[in-house]
Amino acid sequence: GDPHFVLSNSTCDNQTLAANGTCTFDITATAPAGCNPGDPFGPAPVQVIGTFPSLKFYIDLVVQGICPF
Repeated sequence: GDPHFVLSNSTCDNQTLAANGTCTFDITATAPAGCNPGDPFGPAPVQVIGTFPSLKFYIDLVVQGICPF
């Protein structure tokens, strides 16, 4: 994936969720070197994979960042 977006602290990956269960994760965005304030960077795909008794589920996200001012 894109090194500017890091998925961490996932309680979803390869876990079995109960009915109405939840899981959480963090995505950290780090602006690339030389990024001009206000310019976008990305987009990048992020995928979290889990299971629900006998089914595999995917949370597919596309993330984008904005260079800080």
